[in-house]
Amino acid sequence: MISTAHLRFCTERGRLLDLLTTAVSDYAKVADELAGQMSILSPLAYRRKRLEVEGARIDAQNARDALFTHRKEHGC
Repeated sequence: MISTAHLRFCTERGRLLDLLTTAVSDYAKVADELAGQMSILSPLAYRRKRLEVEGARIDAQNARDALFTHRKEHGC
């Protein structure tokens, strides 16, 4: 018998998917901004922007981890 558990969709999974989508989009946006501004940023502004990118990356990773954990525990 083939499991269909992965096809079920709960409200929490939807919320976590939205969170992940937003976090990844934000990460891509700030990384793109950094790439486009690298040649004009002062060293201090570059460090600040780099920290913003790193924070966005961590947020995206945490959102991915939360979704993975939910799927593993809830089976949806």
